[in-house]
Amino acid sequence: MLIITSAGTNIAGPCYAENEKARKVLNGLLTDDTYFAIIYAYDDGDDWKDPANLIKANPSLGAILRPDVLENDLNDALITPSHRADFKAKTCGIWQNAASSWIPMQKWDTETRNARADISEFEGEPCFAGLDLSSVNDFTAYTKCFEKGGKYYLYHKFYVPSEQVSEKYRVENINIGSWIDGGLVTATPGATIDYEYIIADIKADNERFNIQELAYDKWQSDKLIDSLEELLPKTALIEYSQGIRQISNPSKEFERLILEDKIVDPNPVMKWMVSNAAIKVDANGNYKPLKEYKSSRKKIDGVITSIMSIDRCMASEGGGGNASLDDVLRLFG
Repeated sequence: MLIITSAGTNIAGPCYAENEKARKVLNGLLTDDTYFAIIYAYDDGDDWKDPANLIKANPSLGAILRPDVLENDLNDALITPSHRADFKAKTCGIWQNAASSWIPMQKWDTETRNARADISEFEGEPCFAGLDLSSVNDFTAYTKCFEKGGKYYLYHKFYVPSEQVSEKYRVENINIGSWIDGGLVTATPGATIDYEYIIADIKADNERFNIQELAYDKWQSDKLIDSLEELLPKTALIEYSQGIRQISNPSKEFERLILEDKIVDPNPVMKWMVSNAAIKVDANGNYKPLKEYKSSRKKIDGVITSIMSIDRCMASEGGGGNASLDDVLRLFG
């Protein structure tokens, strides 16, 4: 079988997965003598605005492709920001997330971010968690955050109803089967999310780790939180406002930590969710992550739980955080 393609703007699809395998083979991280791969693309750190680099991703430049055509495309991308993602992917070989996205994929996909850290290293250590319950037939996200050496280590669990898996693969074109097989996503039986699986996972984590706080979005969470209050008497359960003024500073801190490469999170589901996140900015410069448009099937639940868990972790360190009224009242016993 021979496959030839350009880079693209959907990192959750099978093409990106093939690209990841090719990169691992070429970098000696994976041995497969039956697999031949060659990638023509810009190197990390190359200036995509420099026309001298075009030959790197376009080996037929001057023979089949006319240089002036690609240079015209480059000029168009420079003056039309909405065209840049497509130009970088198709002409430069640089995988992109959506043009309107918040975090550039090259800023997320770093060596530090993809470092593997065994979660067993954090047994008994302070843990701060975030929980986002989506609609009963969609993704739900649960994230644990640990701080060590100035870096924040994130571990996620995602849940989806088993009867929705085929539909999500067909309509959303995501590698959900591989994610389930790899233990990254739990497919709960039936057509809706079975919250008992989430409760069981949190209970098990609480026995293994020191979950000091669990921040949650109030939407659809009342019954689950009631159950957790009985199971986790020593864990502070904190209702976390999703309003733009309340979540703006934590969102900006999350962005800062990404740009400073202080987050370790190699989870490919999270990578997809980061690529889906756009931002809404108000007149005061506050912003929060959102889907590109309200009806979009692209999910960002893991982004929300990461922001919540990191914010609570930073608050425990005296970094401020998004303190709620409950937090203030708790100080007075």
